[in-house]
Amino acid sequence: VDDSRRDKTTLLHGDGITSVMVTGEIRGADGSHPRTVRFYRTNDSMLLGSKQDRHAPLLYDFQSGRFVFLTSVFAAYNYGGNGQAEPGPYQTGSAQIRVEAAGFVPLVVQFFDEMPDVRITLDQSQ
Repeated sequence: VDDSRRDKTTLLHGDGITSVMVTGEIRGADGSHPRTVRFYRTNDSMLLGSKQDRHAPLLYDFQSGRFVFLTSVFAAYNYGGNGQAEPGPYQTGSAQIRVEAAGFVPLVVQFFDEMPDVRITLDQSQ
């Protein structure tokens, strides 16, 4: 590549994925914590529109309802011709996750990057 022909002020663009760690609590509407919880990824990381139904492991403590979940989301970023990153956050997608627990109605949630600690409340099954 002949860099002498490239504009030094040109901004470049990249697409990829970035890891996202989500923490929080899972509880029933009555405040109880499900004994077991399973997560299923229902969208792809690169926003290609493909539906999925893939088990997504998480760490879960049923006594406190606390969970830790590591996933990935689409990330687009800009960087300058001088090698310096553009200020500001990535443009990111989301991880669409179906939460299942025995005795509770399944719930689909969206996890994004930079989410604070979350609380997921599940309705009891009829």
